[in-house]
Amino acid sequence: MKLRSVKRYWEGASFGQVARELAISEMSVRNYVNQYLLGGLKALSKATTRKQPQLLSDEQQVAFKQVLLHTCPEDHQLAGRIWTGATMKQYLKKTYQVDYKGGIYDLLERLNLSHQKAHADYANADPAEQQAFLD
Repeated sequence: MKLRSVKRYWEGASFGQVARELAISEMSVRNYVNQYLLGGLKALSKATTRKQPQLLSDEQQVAFKQVLLHTCPEDHQLAGRIWTGATMKQYLKKTYQVDYKGGIYDLLERLNLSHQKAHADYANADPAEQQAFLD
């Protein structure tokens, strides 16, 4: 659609004519032509992304980051000792009444945090059982 818009405009059709022929808005045609003029085919071929609206305010995001860094889910009556995507979603729903269907890891990225896979918690291991296993 984008390339056809630019091609038709280059062939001499007006923005309005191109819009009618391709059944898109005139503003879209203008945007496609401007994208092409500013960045060529590379700019025109970039995927269109739509920014998702923020579900948490800036203050809530700061507070959530502190919760992740300094507490564990058990401290908030949630199952587990490590934060998983599911427990983070539960916390946000319980605390801020927001429902993250997806995008929880995008939120972590905005908070300059990273997601790491869980690993065994060796601190909870029984030393006697460990020794028996090695013997």
